[in-house]
Amino acid sequence: MLHNRLLEVSVLVVLIVLSVVILNPLHLWMPSMMHMTVLGALLALFAALAAFVLREHAGDEREVHIRMFSGRIGYLAGAFVLVLAIALQSLHGEADPWLVYALLAMLAGKLLAHLYADTR
Repeated sequence: MLHNRLLEVSVLVVLIVLSVVILNPLHLWMPSMMHMTVLGALLALFAALAAFVLREHAGDEREVHIRMFSGRIGYLAGAFVLVLAIALQSLHGEADPWLVYALLAMLAGKLLAHLYADTR
């Protein structure tokens, strides 16, 4: 259990560090195209690891409830950030279509999961 939590926290820390380096909020360095490509690939790999490879194993009902609650909070946080980004970009001109696609994918995934669960 402790090993799994340590792995999850480590992957999250790596994702945060890679995201900050790619975004370069303080403009401390001028990356070349190669650096940005490598950093983007690393971020994509770690994000894929965090989203698709790391598995949560729930043992009892309490752990299942915690897993469902954390999934719900993650979904709501993602939807909130996407809706906020779409609204802010719309105020400044045109919204990035990838934000809209991501929000639609989240909503469609949720709807399809509900439909699938209702038919079972």
